[in-house]
Amino acid sequence: MQNYIQINIPNANIISDLAVELLTAQFPIIEGFEVKEDRIIAFVPEESMTDTLTHQVAHSLGLKAEIVTAELLPYKNYNAEWESNFKPIIIHDFVAIRAEFHNDDFDCAHTITIRPKMAFGTGHHATTYMMLDQMRKIDFKGKSVFDFGAGTGILSVMASMLGAKSLVANDIQAESMDNIKEHYLINECQASITISHGDLSVVHPQKFDIILANINTVVLRSCATNLREFIADEGTVLLSGILKEKEKEIVKIYKEAKFDIQSIEHRGDWVCMRLKPGTT
Repeated sequence: MQNYIQINIPNANIISDLAVELLTAQFPIIEGFEVKEDRIIAFVPEESMTDTLTHQVAHSLGLKAEIVTAELLPYKNYNAEWESNFKPIIIHDFVAIRAEFHNDDFDCAHTITIRPKMAFGTGHHATTYMMLDQMRKIDFKGKSVFDFGAGTGILSVMASMLGAKSLVANDIQAESMDNIKEHYLINECQASITISHGDLSVVHPQKFDIILANINTVVLRSCATNLREFIADEGTVLLSGILKEKEKEIVKIYKEAKFDIQSIEHRGDWVCMRLKPGTT
């Protein structure tokens, strides 16, 4: 079983969401986060841990090095704790997200079963919730879909349930690869799927009907031009992982990349945007 190092970061005087976004961009070896009232916990595979990582994390956040600590966390304990705290998510009458130990008696059009692990995207976070909510307003039947920053693969599963013909699910986290496959199998998805590990450069250039990108602002800022090249002329793009304070910046960047903003939704401090390719 894989062991993880738990890095404890006191969240006094820092904004948790901004800290998570910053650390995600700077330290790809961090495979997950948990935000508590008094601290942020970052999870790093034991074999990836370095002697200087806690100091580097502290420096990135402007904290004193000695207050950021690390401890060994056996994987099985972490996973058991996560599962015990996992609650079903209901998004209107559209979809219920459940774990296998929950009953499946939900008054929703769709039910997604997941096995909560360290990959991001269970539906609890505002960004995943908004992405799923906006997906119910899009016609996926017979469409090709790119799930960029797929995490658990929950958006790919939803796209398949909505009738997508083919999917490409990509994520930089190694943990995501098995999680996506597992969720695709246990939900008996029918659409063909290609799963790729790495950044956008590993994805074969092609035109997709729909792009789903629930990822951090740093990545969204840098990949606007690439996503414009990947989207079909009449396609649809959903973006999230954007904090409200970054909304105007992302809007400006994507307009400059020749996207038209169709709608903007908010949930808590987070933003979800629906875009179409434009001509100017």
